[in-house]
Amino acid sequence: MHIWYGSIVFLFLLNGVLSITKVSIPRKNSILLQIMFTLLFFLTVFKDNNIFNDIWAYLYAFDYSSSISWSEMLSIQDYAAGLKLETGWWFYTKILSSISNNNIFLIVVTGAIILRSYYVFIKNYSRLPWLSIFLFISTIFYHSFFLMRQSLAVAICLYSIPYIIDRKYVKFLLIIFIAYLLHNTAIIFALLYFIYPKQIRIGDIVKYGVSGLVFYYLFDYTIKIAVSYYTGYEGYLYDLDIQNLTALMISLTVLIFILIQLSPFTKLNNVERLFIVMVILITFIDISRVGLSGTIGRINQYFIPAIIIILPNAIHTMRSKIMKFYSTSAVIILYFIMMVNQMNYGFKLAF
Repeated sequence: MHIWYGSIVFLFLLNGVLSITKVSIPRKNSILLQIMFTLLFFLTVFKDNNIFNDIWAYLYAFDYSSSISWSEMLSIQDYAAGLKLETGWWFYTKILSSISNNNIFLIVVTGAIILRSYYVFIKNYSRLPWLSIFLFISTIFYHSFFLMRQSLAVAICLYSIPYIIDRKYVKFLLIIFIAYLLHNTAIIFALLYFIYPKQIRIGDIVKYGVSGLVFYYLFDYTIKIAVSYYTGYEGYLYDLDIQNLTALMISLTVLIFILIQLSPFTKLNNVERLFIVMVILITFIDISRVGLSGTIGRINQYFIPAIIIILPNAIHTMRSKIMKFYSTSAVIILYFIMMVNQMNYGFKLAF
């Protein structure tokens, strides 16, 4: 774990060194992003894969895809090779295994795609890239090691954000469809195109909250129907990790802080309005899934990227240096504790 913690310390030190140089702020941010994402790519490729659950299945599927022909790929069923994987993922692994039969190639390419997506995401939208990188490490990065399919689907969905803003539904749907082929849960991201508002009103926020409370009583039944439709996911209903109020309290706290700090909403740009909607959806889902399987909460993974942007941006708008310091410190401490509690497998390099 010392390597993992060392990467976070290195982030803070690097940001501190760059902050006292005479280089322009855009250049500082660019250097910070390039160095840190190179480091994160190193951790992705050279981690010890044996300690992470589910990776063995992806590596096995990669080896299996390299042993069959392209024509046989068309006949792969849901449980080919004993694995429940979407057809799109099978073709993805087949393409990669056709280039190299070393299964580590899957981790290299998938990791590169995911990290590239978040690199662009943070570079384009964050006003405090160093804090966004920290939040990425503490909320998303670790899970990408073993939730490879969904993490890749989320990373692809992020490229559709400009098309939500510009209302280019053909390009938007094309990207979501590609993500859907890799992980069917990506369809949830399509909600954003239809509920993206030109303006955010308090009444809308209240409406989302009330809807969440009502939907709480219907969600269990809805999930059971959806899971029974996608054969092979029934086990998610019986996950012993039941969702408590912790995630809801955190998402509510973040939402309230963002709403207070960024009001009036008329000053927000289009992207920030979209990210606020995503945080509202996170809270909505957290309300709906209290007492249900923790695994069901994975659909929140599609909206969590908004937090790594909108939370730093909200802190950036603070005029008081003291309040900015306290807010930043509170965010770092809170998310560091959350990160540690969720790192069930630990972390170590393969050498």
